[in-house]
Amino acid sequence: MFEIEVFSNPLGAVVDEGGFLAHHDYAELARYDEQLIKPAILLADAVHLRSHRLDLLLGEKRDLEMTGKFAPIYAEYSGISSRNDKAELQFYGLEEVDLLTPEELAFYTAKQAEESALTSRLKSVPFPTNVAKLREQRARDREQIAPYTVHWNRLLDRAEPYIRARRSRLNEAIDAFESETLDNLVDRGLLIQDPWDGLPKSRPRQIQDNLSGPNAEFERAFESMSADLALSPSSVMVDDDVRSLIGARGIAESDAGLVVAGAIGLMKLVSGVSILPMDEVADVRDELRDYIAPFRSFIINVSSGVDWESIDDVEREQLLAITWEAQVAPAISEMQAHVRSAGFVRNAADVLAEGNEAFKAIGLAVGTWSAAGLVGFSTLAATAAAVPPVLKTVLRSIRANEQSKQNRAYFVHALSRTKAVRRARRRRGDG
Repeated sequence: MFEIEVFSNPLGAVVDEGGFLAHHDYAELARYDEQLIKPAILLADAVHLRSHRLDLLLGEKRDLEMTGKFAPIYAEYSGISSRNDKAELQFYGLEEVDLLTPEELAFYTAKQAEESALTSRLKSVPFPTNVAKLREQRARDREQIAPYTVHWNRLLDRAEPYIRARRSRLNEAIDAFESETLDNLVDRGLLIQDPWDGLPKSRPRQIQDNLSGPNAEFERAFESMSADLALSPSSVMVDDDVRSLIGARGIAESDAGLVVAGAIGLMKLVSGVSILPMDEVADVRDELRDYIAPFRSFIINVSSGVDWESIDDVEREQLLAITWEAQVAPAISEMQAHVRSAGFVRNAADVLAEGNEAFKAIGLAVGTWSAAGLVGFSTLAATAAAVPPVLKTVLRSIRANEQSKQNRAYFVHALSRTKAVRRARRRRGDG
């Protein structure tokens, strides 16, 4: 099985350096990943997507879980109340009355310090070895802590508007970062999705990352991804932003990775690929499964003969265009000429995508005889009885089509004839 492992950093690709991705634009990251892997899905038997978008998604899910825990909510609610920032309030749909007042902030800060000191003192007392005395001590401890529990419950009541707004925004982000289209490809066995960082997201790790620096979480994820990239047993492709990141740190992209990236770049140039809706790619791929392996062999062979090293993104696009015109386009023209010269093959090539071979043969026979005025479509039984003299011609057409299928550029013609591409062209007004 030919698998391509794709490493993606959609945030770096969608947002300019030093820029900021607005909340309402989060879905652009999923759309980027969809378009990035589209040609790879058409080229490979399976794709393993390693996207930083999934690290961000898991981070949002962790934060959503934390809205049910006191310590994170206390820290976040105190923070937003202290800042009292109009833009932040507008983002969450809150009013100033929903925040703690300066007096309340001072009160709860003092209570938090008192409780912390009390807890430390209680923990310093040795536990009695006698079970009964241990129970008595724990009961006294709970009695001393109880007043603070009352305070914290009141604080949570005050924080309720913020908690609801926070959960709402986190759920929006989660929905935006997810892709139903990519999930469907996973269900069909064509795609595996993983984040860069293999470690699970947790609050303790988040705190440690925050103490280590503003980019600690990203740096750890990048190091994990880089190690996996170097050791991947699959054919590898990286997007432009990942290529830039690893290049800046002296990590060279492998020759095999450059060849695969070149082949995928050539696949992007195939007529119909750019307009093919992503949610129809899996069906189209199933329809054209017989043509994929020959075409894959063809364009990988073409890509392997190109020197992709030491060129920038602009030069890469130029080299792709030159390679297409010099090596791929002539093969497509030759294939198209062969198809046109094969008599029945032009019809057979299109009908052969519809069903099993027996049905295809009968369908071709019916269509051919009807066109010649020999029989009507309603007389299928009579048609079947008359198959032998004409079936030989039909089968010759099928064999001619099989020969055409061996032409490694035939995938291009077959893709252009799929219903999905035809519909996409009509929507664009291309006929």
